[in-house]
Formats: sequence, structure tokens, C-alpha cells
Amino acid sequence: MCKWHYITFKTKNEGHHCIPHIVPDFLLEALLKDMNSRGYEPSEVKNTKYLGLDVGGMCYTDRPMEETTIDGIKVEIPSDNVIDFIVYFKNKLYTEERIFENGQKYLKSHLWPGFAFVFTKDIGFRILWWLTSISNEAERKAEEFYKDKKGLQVELAEANQKVKEMYGNK
Repeated sequence: MCKWHYITFKTKNEGHHCIPHIVPDFLLEALLKDMNSRGYEPSEVKNTKYLGLDVGGMCYTDRPMEETTIDGIKVEIPSDNVIDFIVYFKNKLYTEERIFENGQKYLKSHLWPGFAFVFTKDIGFRILWWLTSISNEAERKAEEFYKDKKGLQVELAEANQKVKEMYGNK
């Protein structure tokens, strides 16, 4: 089990922004050195125990979630995204690893909502194994959740109509 860090970076003089990074303790020093060499200085480094995986664009906040703890970090993912992330992690794990200046190998994923996840293949394979092991149950939960939904367009139109009825056409 390891400690995990959530790092935010200062904006470069040219206005370039760097998204926050989540990184395990044993890759922290190498990541900070690498980011510093590219002109990104950390503004805050704090401990975290949470990694939320999601696919952008969803608006059902009450959808079912899956969660586990892997190497000291709680991983949480909507049930309806499990299959997407199985495909994602399979593709990611079989691509070329990056190598820090000190020789440490790592992978980096830019994920929703706007952060980078820095990890090793070993951690990635544990996440992939977990996702695969829960995929059938997660799909069942997602199907159950969405079976009574009318579709996003219809539900938003109905919500809009309710607002108009409450407040008029102001």
C-alpha cells in the first residue's frame, strides 16, 4: 500500500495551464522533477485517497457506482462506465511506457474531469483486473438504473417545462 498525492501546478508565464496530477508516493519526486523541467512548478502537493474515474458528458448524478481500494487509493467509477474503462486500460497498458529521467517507468492518463493519473503497469493491471471482475454485475446495475429513463432529451425538456410552470416565461 502506498500514499497518493494530488498536485496542482502554477500557471506558466505564457498562460499555459497544467491539469492536476494524481501520483503514487514512489513516483512523486520523479514527476515533480519532470514537470519542473518543462516549466511547471507545483502550487500545492497534498495527500489524497480518492481516484474518481468517469466519462465526460453524463448528467445523472444518482447513477450506481462501483468502488474498491487499490494500493491505498479508493477507486470509484460509475457502473455504466466499467466496460469503457476496461477497453481504455487494456489499450493504455499495452502502449509504450514512459520513462522518467531516473529510469522509473510509468504511464500517464489524462482523464475526466480534467486531471492526469500517473501510475505503473502493475497498478494499471490491478485496476483492469478489478474492472473485469465486476463488469457483469456493473452492467446489470446500469441496465436496471436506465430501464425507466426516458432519455436525456425528454427528461431535460420535462424539467424545463416544470421550471417554466414554476417561474413563468421570464
